[in-house]
Amino acid sequence: MNAIVFNTIGRMKRAAVIFDDLVYRLEISEGGEGGIGDIYIGRVEKVIDSMQAAFVDIGLDRNGYLQKEEIKGGYGKDKISELIKSGDEIAVQIKKEAVGGKGPKLTGKLSVQGDGLVFYDDDNNRIAVSNKVDNPESIRRLKELAYEMHKKSCGMIIRTHAEKLSNEAIRNDYRNLEAKWEDVCSQMAYARAPKRIYKGADFAVEKVINNSYRGLDKIVFDCADDMESVLGSCSGVVGEMCEFRDISEGWNTFSLHSAGKALEESVKKKIWLPGGGNIIIEETEALTSIDVNSAKNATGGAVSTTNSEAA
Repeated sequence: MNAIVFNTIGRMKRAAVIFDDLVYRLEISEGGEGGIGDIYIGRVEKVIDSMQAAFVDIGLDRNGYLQKEEIKGGYGKDKISELIKSGDEIAVQIKKEAVGGKGPKLTGKLSVQGDGLVFYDDDNNRIAVSNKVDNPESIRRLKELAYEMHKKSCGMIIRTHAEKLSNEAIRNDYRNLEAKWEDVCSQMAYARAPKRIYKGADFAVEKVINNSYRGLDKIVFDCADDMESVLGSCSGVVGEMCEFRDISEGWNTFSLHSAGKALEESVKKKIWLPGGGNIIIEETEALTSIDVNSAKNATGGAVSTTNSEAA
């Protein structure tokens, strides 16, 4: 069975993506200020060439972390200080929410997402169709519609979810995105740091859209507001799959399909693999290191077996 199970605890929202009855991915939103997709005008506080990164004040408790490769034009420069300096005001978008003592990870490559389309900052105004759309007739239809509609000075990506949408629904999505993109561009011209100028997509809606191509059988909620948001955006595609379970009756959606156990494993630094090996995950401000060890696996071909299990 393919499913998404949502669990809400206070402001925190969690989603378990289940593929062939196994937990494929766990995603968590702390639910505070600074969600994925939010766009800010921020002020550069510190630039560190040795890390090829900068710290940017976007008005949250902790400064955001911006790597050189996440700045438009960054790949052609040797040092991040050739691109930005302390005191600069720049537009950035949250790529990963703040976790624990770490601030959010940022990108300077801005995008605004709709149900079936994405507008992104691109000087060449390119149009692309998601690689997950592999039906030739769908690709032809979507490209023809995209070239008919798109007149803005930005790039556009046609999302996998668009394959399930009618032409009229895609046109409506385009008009909504057009207004949002124009507002972002307008605010970038006059807003002063630190200020949020765009609120990213709803957590539940985005997870459903991102995984709709998997052929979902069920979407389970324990928060009525989340279910209403999804039905409001995607009812024509997933309406019959949605189920609501009232946690006041003692139901815990994350007890389904061992999602709770998978969550516990995901936050451990050392995770044991079925063959006796393990992986050790260490996350720092600049990078996440993953060390794969054969450990107790003494069988022939231990290294290849462990690597396969870790992947």
